[in-house]
Amino acid sequence: GLIVTGTSTGTSITANAIIAITSSGAATSFYSVTGATFDDNTTLPFFRSGFGLYVTGDNTGTVVRRNTFNNNTVGVYLNAATNIVLGTSGTPADGNTISNSSFAGLQAAGACTNSFVYDTTWTSNAQNVFSTATGLTISPPAP
Repeated sequence: GLIVTGTSTGTSITANAIIAITSSGAATSFYSVTGATFDDNTTLPFFRSGFGLYVTGDNTGTVVRRNTFNNNTVGVYLNAATNIVLGTSGTPADGNTISNSSFAGLQAAGACTNSFVYDTTWTSNAQNVFSTATGLTISPPAP
């Protein structure tokens, strides 16, 4: 898997296949990552479990776009993740694809202030969104 933390201004993680290495872990984890770009990647689960992407903390300036999160328990988990942008406002082609999640495509909890999920393609998830979060905007709303 991939773990990113701290100031990452100018860092671009692009066009990778990222594999979770444990059944309960995440293929990719962001812990208060600022300024990174995560695009055109595919996350691969460990026997269809864990998270495709786990995000927590202040992620100012970090953008996640055009990725595929497939066959996870949860495709993307935002845990009190603030200031993160998934997709790009006004650019539908920058949306992410979340599919075949056994619990939820997107799970969000806690204060996700100023966090956005734009133009996501939702396919064959047990449920597209499970959220108890505050401050999160999903546009357009998941079906």
